[in-house]
Amino acid sequence: PANNEMNIELNSIGNYNVSFYNNLGQKITPKVITEKDQLRVDTENLSNGIYFVDIDDGSNTDTRKFIVSH
Repeated sequence: PANNEMNIELNSIGNYNVSFYNNLGQKITPKVITEKDQLRVDTENLSNGIYFVDIDDGSNTDTRKFIVSH
């Protein structure tokens, strides 16, 4: 589970469309810092619970679940 920060490693450097959703399917906008082939997501202001991230590279979309627990 993520506490205050979560890292997402990407397969390559490129253009990605990244979207975050809560467990109700509502889009949320946490602070995200992009570094080369990695995204650093600030989860400090998210409530405890289950969230989803969609990563779209233009040809494929990958959806992953993550848990925030402070």
